[in-house]
Amino acid sequence: MVAEAARDNTAGISVVIPTHNRRRTLLRVIAAIEREFADFTEPGEVIVVDDGSTDGTSQATVRESSAGAIYVRQEQSGPAAARNRGAAIASKGLILFLGDDTVPTAGFIPHHYEAHQREPETIAVVGYTIWDEAAVKVTPFLRFVNEHGSQFAYARMRNARDAMYRFFYTSNASIEREIFFAAGGFNEAFTTAAWEDIEFAYRAERVTGVRVVFEPRAVALHDHPTSAAAFLQRTTAVGRATAVLVQMDHPLAPSPPSAKAVGMRRVRRWFMNQTLDWTVRVVDPLRIPLPNRIYRHVVRAYYEAGLREAYDHARRPVSS
Repeated sequence: MVAEAARDNTAGISVVIPTHNRRRTLLRVIAAIEREFADFTEPGEVIVVDDGSTDGTSQATVRESSAGAIYVRQEQSGPAAARNRGAAIASKGLILFLGDDTVPTAGFIPHHYEAHQREPETIAVVGYTIWDEAAVKVTPFLRFVNEHGSQFAYARMRNARDAMYRFFYTSNASIEREIFFAAGGFNEAFTTAAWEDIEFAYRAERVTGVRVVFEPRAVALHDHPTSAAAFLQRTTAVGRATAVLVQMDHPLAPSPPSAKAVGMRRVRRWFMNQTLDWTVRVVDPLRIPLPNRIYRHVVRAYYEAGLREAYDHARRPVSS
């Protein structure tokens, strides 16, 4: 974790972008930020932390979009470590964490900045990331995971009052630099893009009293072509990543998945999971919507598969 700030806070905003093997979309993101800064009255900077890319991403390619961008390269260590490194370099009062495939739309930077200025208490701001329909074939399942989970859950966020840390999505989120360091930064034990942002926000809320708020006008376009099948595999990886929380005995660690079903009940549950999984995979590319309860069931099944692996790993004895 980050122990302390490297510089004193100043006015303005530092945009920190961790990246790994997304050269094309990274250049889109930087170019969009540059357009935002052209009309922004406060100081701003772009910091790109290259987390061991092998696709040609380099200081030279970053400068194709911005001669002023700060480029840092590290051995591949994961997005948590990359964000910490970018934050340590940042010199402005606010840090805005942005994904390397989330492209800001007009007014993105001012909306983040102004949200902090108008709130009387210390806040972290989460913007609204939506699919880039020019780049992604957006299906009913992809709309579901963006609004209801497990990628984002903006529909739930609009009505939430408690546990807002659960919605601190670092593909589009800003926080005061001083608060970031007071909370200790991201836990670098998380080496994949899963749980590290929620765990940080949970800790920050308790250490600093920061409150997470939603700013739906700060819109970014998610340029990440995917499918239901690919997303479900990603959901298993999210479940698997809970191993870090389990090993820490963290309050956020989920309970182990239930293993109550036996005999024919287990067979029926397996058959239902397979049938619903097949249905989503076949129907979704045709853009035919299914009831949300079906999507929830299938997502949960994949997540629990990863969660079982996480608990198996956490219980495995350490070899001497």
